[in-house]
Amino acid sequence: MSKFCKLNFSKHFSKQFSLLIFVILFVYSCSKDNELEKTKVFTNENFVELSTIKEIACSIKFPFGKDGSSLKSTIGQTKGIYSTDIIKNMSGMALFYIVNYNEGGFVILSADKRTQPILGFSLNNNFFVDEASSAFVCL
Repeated sequence: MSKFCKLNFSKHFSKQFSLLIFVILFVYSCSKDNELEKTKVFTNENFVELSTIKEIACSIKFPFGKDGSSLKSTIGQTKGIYSTDIIKNMSGMALFYIVNYNEGGFVILSADKRTQPILGFSLNNNFFVDEASSAFVCL
């Protein structure tokens, strides 16, 4: 083979090799986009809307009176919502909701259907986010 043929062959081979690498990277990046889209859909399917949270919070029946005593006349009473706070992660997605009641008490409800709905509660005290905001920085 002549020198010219070797040079021409190597240039042709390197162009084909570069094109092959480009195609592989392109296909790989497209498959990653599809995975991200699937993740977004999966996340949205498991998200609990604020309206649903309010329905759940209004339907919870509390077994105690306002003063914490167990009264038969107040068993199964619901409470009115005073405030609802949304706790979000660094990406802006809701992690959980904190619902405070007019009559005192609060409930922490998950924003994800894959977990237990009630994460915490109090029958008498309220939970104000301003007082605990430093604890949520790590989320």
